[in-house]
Amino acid sequence: MVLTAQPEAWDGIPNPFAKLSHQVAPNSGYAVKLGDFDTLFKERFSKRSRGTLNRKERNDGCLLRAEDPPIR
Repeated sequence: MVLTAQPEAWDGIPNPFAKLSHQVAPNSGYAVKLGDFDTLFKERFSKRSRGTLNRKERNDGCLLRAEDPPIR
């Protein structure tokens, strides 16, 4: 069994697997504190990226409507 990207603690409780021999994961991106989505969105994405994502969301919403028949 291979356990990858194990945090050192979960909710303040030490991870017992962290005591085994290991090397630090190259990316700790698996851990993010969730809170207000708008704040997280603004912190993680640049203004340009947010604009692109919002534009794509608007455009995708126009492609299919609820009354359209399913695509087969």
